[in-house]
Amino acid sequence: MAEFNLGALSLTSGVSNPTRTINLSNFEDTYSFSVTSDRNINLGVVGPESLTVQVFRDFNGNGVVDGADKQIAINSNTRTNEAINLSAFASDVDPGSYIARVSREKQTIDFGISRPYSLKLSADPVSTPSKILAREHSFSPLFNNSRLQSFKGSVGDTDNTDTAILAVLDKGSYRFELKDLTADADFRLIQDRNNNRIVDPGEAMTTSRRGGTRSEVFTRELEVGNYFLQASQVSGNANYTMTVAPVVI
Repeated sequence: MAEFNLGALSLTSGVSNPTRTINLSNFEDTYSFSVTSDRNINLGVVGPESLTVQVFRDFNGNGVVDGADKQIAINSNTRTNEAINLSAFASDVDPGSYIARVSREKQTIDFGISRPYSLKLSADPVSTPSKILAREHSFSPLFNNSRLQSFKGSVGDTDNTDTAILAVLDKGSYRFELKDLTADADFRLIQDRNNNRIVDPGEAMTTSRRGGTRSEVFTRELEVGNYFLQASQVSGNANYTMTVAPVVI
């Protein structure tokens, strides 16, 4: 059986688990959970070191990864925060049982190095962004005289949300845009006031939902602090360019 049984994921709030550690004596942790209706499944591992994250469809519901099951997602890149964001539109994402595995290959663990992490999960309505704030991208710190910054990305069935972090170091007005869209995507600005890396009620400061492939754009007066930007799938697979810049008066 999975080491931790999280039960059915709440449809109204995210799940945040206590900090665990991957090290020489504990190479992996497994978590079983279920969803009871058609929902996006969003999972984030927040910690100072990169880890491998896998999600399996537990077809026989026994809480064990075995021959009856199928890996439906893996994230093992070099980001310190790992995220898996599966749309309800994706194949194999249906009501039922799942297993998440957080691990580090035994032979790649540096002697004496521990990797603490916290697992965050949410089951969100179709065509809505993830509640999980695992940092997948980052902008350089923003000042009143910063140049425009941008990066290109995409959101779709197997990665329905991209999350970027930005640090505002000058109080002022800033402009945010999600452009060059090839399908419908939404855009929002978040301040994680309690620093739990989950979007709680009231923490989404601004959301743009213009529809179609029109650019999503808004301007906000911001205090000094840390913020998150999310691009999220509404329908189809959407390429985009995300930009941030101070408003020049």
